[in-house]
Amino acid sequence: MPGQSVLNKVNSSFAGLSFVKDVATPSDLELVTHYGQEASGASVGVSSEQMQNVWKAVQDLYQTRMYNMVGFSVRRKGELIFDRSLGMATGEYGEVGAKAATVDTPVCLFSASKVISALLLLKLEELGQLSMQHKISHYIPNFGAHGKEDLTLEDLVSHRAKVPTLEFESAEQLTDHDLILSMLCDQKPHKKKQAYHAVTGGFIVGEIIQIVTGQSIEKALDKYFRKPLKMKYFTYGVAKKYRKKAAQNHFSGLPLPHPISKLPKSILGFEFEEVIQRSNEELFQSSALPSANMYATGEECTRFYQMILNGGSYNGVEILKPETVKKALKGYFLPGFDSTLKIPMSFSRGGFMLNHKSIPLFGLKAKQAFGHLGFMNIMNWADPEREISVAVMTSGKPTVGPHMASLLNVSNTITKNFSKR
Repeated sequence: MPGQSVLNKVNSSFAGLSFVKDVATPSDLELVTHYGQEASGASVGVSSEQMQNVWKAVQDLYQTRMYNMVGFSVRRKGELIFDRSLGMATGEYGEVGAKAATVDTPVCLFSASKVISALLLLKLEELGQLSMQHKISHYIPNFGAHGKEDLTLEDLVSHRAKVPTLEFESAEQLTDHDLILSMLCDQKPHKKKQAYHAVTGGFIVGEIIQIVTGQSIEKALDKYFRKPLKMKYFTYGVAKKYRKKAAQNHFSGLPLPHPISKLPKSILGFEFEEVIQRSNEELFQSSALPSANMYATGEECTRFYQMILNGGSYNGVEILKPETVKKALKGYFLPGFDSTLKIPMSFSRGGFMLNHKSIPLFGLKAKQAFGHLGFMNIMNWADPEREISVAVMTSGKPTVGPHMASLLNVSNTITKNFSKR
């Protein structure tokens, strides 16, 4: 392909190998590109060339052939300058019955759901209904068993509650709230201080919200975030009437090598490919898993993060008080080695993943950026210095493959092409 980038050439040579699980993509990307209502980049200080550089990086990500769908939304100074999708929501390109993705395709955020659930606790603290400094056992007495009595709500949302994993016998157990809560209460505390809670923390968050408000976490989400922000989706699970529109997830990339192949089950409680398969089933899509199954569009995600950038308000409506936002973004001084993820991680006291030079998840030289990843390939973040909120929404779930450099290239290209204020 004339003018093809070096990165894209590497991706093209890798994809298509017999041992790599990839998906079909057209040579003419306009055939699978859908545009939403976008403002001009020039109106917020982004040149046509800079816009093209960023979009090329997103196109390169799609051309790794690891994703049936890539959605991309960016707000700059509050203006939605990118709102686009590439690929198919269901099936592969050229496949009979496949449905094209649009900017209105809801995508499962997986772990990017966590920070939204965590902020519901901070909202309730703002309203005087709880304290993040209170012990979890203050609300759930049985949780204090086996030496867990001093762990706080702040520990919970920053992955320091020492109950990072559970072993599930079946996917159906995920919907048995009482059983899961009993298992977490009976669990002995993890030995390490910081250990990413991939699924477990959300059950505790949901239980505390139920105890404090007398209502489910779904209703709290609806009341405090979804309705005030006028979201169409932004729900745990996806409403039955929208289920056929949701992006289907799929396994792609290289088979997981040993010992990496053992990590998914130890982190998630299920084998990697089973998690992907289950995520497309009604049981998953009709349940409320606060750590793992919020559905939203890219535009909705950037709307939420724009609210954070605005100090808690959106379109003149106060969602969170400025002091609540400030507290949510307050971080620990240095990244700590996360015993679950096996890498240094820095979390804020409100559950955000914080950018750091040792782990630049959201772009190089973006020291103030904060956000969250979802099942490794979903990226939601905001960068106050560049006045941007960003959502990269994908349906493929590769771990090892040609996408890795391209995914990082998207955030780095954004950082490079959006000037600091």
